[in-house]
Amino acid sequence: MLELDPLLERIMDALIEFVNGELGFLMLYDEPQPRTGPALRDAPLRVRVARNMAREDVLSADAE
Repeated sequence: MLELDPLLERIMDALIEFVNGELGFLMLYDEPQPRTGPALRDAPLRVRVARNMAREDVLSADAE
């Protein structure tokens, strides 16, 4: 089975290239969250992938 982070990095690199962007990031919930209601607004998001057009990580591990 594939690890999630390397897969997300490859997807983000492809998306940045496709839209001719300079930077892209993806935020995900750590735990499954309800789709609606006040609990959704209170749920913390975490940056899982932040990449630039040179296919480099933008955030260090300390920034997460």
